[in-house]
Amino acid sequence: GKEAPAEGEMGHWMAERKVPPFYQIFEQAVELGDAKIWACSMAMDVMGIKREDLIDGIEIGGAGTYLDYSADADITLSF
Repeated sequence: GKEAPAEGEMGHWMAERKVPPFYQIFEQAVELGDAKIWACSMAMDVMGIKREDLIDGIEIGGAGTYLDYSADADITLSF
């Protein structure tokens, strides 16, 4: 049930096009070890989201943490 509030309308569009939901894509990326997924601590505070609301494998950090980590990354994706 954690994925429904997080996906909103985008989740509906993905389902219509038979794209797996975000949480499945995230879980697969973490399992493969090919990705590190970050949740924005400030956005979590604003939206009242707690660590226990997130799926396993999600890191939490602010913009500075993300920028520092991603500075040397080959590929980054944010939304």
